[in-house]
Order: sequence, then structure tokens, then C-alpha cells
Amino acid sequence: MEQRLIEDFKARKIKAKSIFYIEEIDKSLAYSFVKKYHYLADAKFFAVYSYGLYCKNELVGVATYSNLQGTNSLNGWFGITDNSYPFVLELSRLAMLPALNGTNATSFLLGNSLRMLNKNKGVRAVTTLATSDRHIGSIYQVCNFEYYGKTDKKTEFFEEVLEKGEQHDRGVKRNKKGVWVNKPQKHRYAYIFDKTLKCLYDKQPYPSKDSIQKLNCCGGTNIVHDSRYNVDYLCPICNGWNNKLVVINDYQQDKQTEIIHFFKDKQIEISKFVVNFFLKSEDVSKEMEEIYRIIINKLESEKYNIDYDVTLFGTTINNVTYK
Repeated sequence: MEQRLIEDFKARKIKAKSIFYIEEIDKSLAYSFVKKYHYLADAKFFAVYSYGLYCKNELVGVATYSNLQGTNSLNGWFGITDNSYPFVLELSRLAMLPALNGTNATSFLLGNSLRMLNKNKGVRAVTTLATSDRHIGSIYQVCNFEYYGKTDKKTEFFEEVLEKGEQHDRGVKRNKKGVWVNKPQKHRYAYIFDKTLKCLYDKQPYPSKDSIQKLNCCGGTNIVHDSRYNVDYLCPICNGWNNKLVVINDYQQDKQTEIIHFFKDKQIEISKFVVNFFLKSEDVSKEMEEIYRIIINKLESEKYNIDYDVTLFGTTINNVTYK
């Protein structure tokens, strides 16, 4: 999308309806866009209907709608026991071109795709969930969804040997390697077209930004620990995976190899520092901080631009380019 057009739109010199249009799109096209621009990336989901927001034939946003599952079940919402019931759907993904995030292009896509679902597909209601440790669902408030409180508190067991972590009774996994992780509660929202459809949850006032919950899965460290076997894992909730458990030592070895090859390709001979660079420490010690500085200074002295992030878990170099 042209930068000038984006700037004029953000400055409200151009209205959304004058530059955008919406079409139902193929599921594969929707998946490809979502994988690239949604924070859950390639986390699996199945879309019944998908809608694309276009500007001059360029796809700039996607909304997908799916059958309800799990905590978002039809029975819980409306007392309907058939989860394949086609007239109540869930907004499963809403993704935008990054340059349009925070603009009313998002509400234009969501609002109009909802109307298309009702008019063309006979959909009676659409539900959605907003993870309470990420946001409060402001976009749903803007689009006049009604709010029905939070889901119940739950934990989920992620087992090291499984490809997909599943929720189990504690006793079942007593001798298995893995961790119980607190799942963030989710805000419930619904847009109900058919007023004869009665929601079983109590309608509540919209939550405010002050109600965003602190991460309770790993406390923001990105690390979860199995004290029985003394094994550390990358937090599967924070990483948006929800389908795998990665041992930190394995991750570090893979990452070290990846970064060392990356630097060799750039003809930067500092691989001995890179190995230490990604080693886990209990905190960001002075010694580790000094290693960070050595690497960054080394790169910058050799006329490289470095894009990097520093967290409690370590430092990630996103990109290195020659000045």
C-alpha cells in the first residue's frame, strides 16, 4: 500500500470507504496473510468464512470466522449442543497490514464483514475472545460487541514428548516430563444479530485498559520450570505456540548454531562471543551485560548496523547490515 495513501488515511484526509473494499476470499489466501501478520503466526485454526480488506487490489487485512470450540462453545454461550451449528460463529483471526494497525481500517473490515455474514450467510451471532494479558478487546467495543465477562481460570499441561499440549487431570501426568502452565483468562464478546437468541452469560460493562492482567504463565520471564526433573522450557503461552514444549538447552544450541552461521555468512569472526551471548543466566548479570556490549561494539566498529532486543532471557539480534 502506498505510503502517501497511508499517511493521508491516518490524517483523516481520506475516508475508509473511498479507498477500501471487502471481498470473501479463499481460505488459503487468508491463512497465508494471517501467518505473516497475526501474532499467533502459524498456530492452527479452521476458517468457515474468510474476508479480505483490499486497497487497489492489494490485500491489506483479513478477518476469519470459524465454528466455536472449547471454552468458546455453543453450549456455554447459548445452550446449543451441536458445535457444528452453522449460524453462530467465532471471529478466529483479525489481522492487518502493520502500517494500518491502530486505524479505523480494522473496524471497517470487522464491521462490514459482520454485516456480510448476517446478510449473505444467515449468521445469527458472532462471538470472540480477547486474551486478558494482551488487550481488553477495544476493537470489539468500537464495533458494538456486547461484553460477557471473563472465562474461568484454567491450567494446561504441556508434555515434553507430545507434539501438542493437552489439558489433563494432574494425576494422569504425575510421572511425565512437562509443566502445568496457568492459561490467561479471556474476555468474552458477542455480536448478536438475532435478539431471540439468548446468551447464557451475564452482560457486563466493558473492561478498561487498567484491567489488563499481568502475565501469570511465567511472570514475564519467558521460562517455565519442571521442578521434578529440573528442566527449563520456553513458555508455550508467551510464544503463542500452545502446541509444543521446547527445552531451553535444545533451543540455545539451535540458536547458537543459527547465529554463528549467520555471522560467518557476514564474515564477522566473533562466534566465540556469540556462544556465550545466548547462554541462559539466572539474571542479567554484569558479566552478561559486558558480553552484550562487546558484541554490539564489535559489530558497530566494523561498520555494521544492528537491530537487537534485550530481554531477561537473553539478547536477540534480529538483523545485521553493512553501513
